Amino acid sequence: LARSGRLVEINATGMLARVIQHEIDHLDGVLFIDRLSYKDKKAIEANLQALNKQYSAASP
Repeated sequence: LARSGRLVEINATGMLARVIQHEIDHLDGVLFIDRLSYKDKKAIEANLQALNKQYSAASP
């Protein structure tokens, strides 16, 4: 929606389409990792756990 409340339709492809979808996901509360396949999540699981441990320890 535009600030005026008017519906805006955008036809986008390529990187612009990805960026727009990424921002819409933010508004909908969807994270990047929510869109990963099970296989891809398993492939990065150890890295995510290490980051979680590292940054959880740094937080008060």
